[in-house]
Amino acid sequence: MQLYLSSFSGKSTSAKSLRTQRGDFLIESLIGMVLMAIIGMGVVFVTSKMSIVQKDMRVQEIAVNQMRALLLNNGTGGINICNVAPSVKIPGVADSDVKTEVIGCGETISASIGGVTISDVPKPLFISVSLKDADGSFGHDEIIVGAHGS
Repeated sequence: MQLYLSSFSGKSTSAKSLRTQRGDFLIESLIGMVLMAIIGMGVVFVTSKMSIVQKDMRVQEIAVNQMRALLLNNGTGGINICNVAPSVKIPGVADSDVKTEVIGCGETISASIGGVTISDVPKPLFISVSLKDADGSFGHDEIIVGAHGS
């Protein structure tokens, strides 16, 4: 005697063929879940890396904007970055881990315009900001803003 069961499609299947197929669906679904988990972990990894890069870019933008403001306001309103070392505030970084340096103070150059030489022209100023590394040294991560900087 052969027993027939009806499936969802309305076709009848024998009990023997159901017994031989009952593990296939479980394996297929497990493989699908593993693939989805791998894809999900990849998406999470890429998203976290992108958010870290975005945060670093924003912090760099804040530092560059402060440095440009210092250069633009130099000599106005009592601000003289050559006499008083400027400070750049970087969010999330202690002031002792930020080294700010002004390059070009007190240096002059000669310029020639239309055959006329002008001496003692103040050299353009640059501001350099570097962060302290894990070993305690400065200079590896450096931002320079000035006439030929960013």
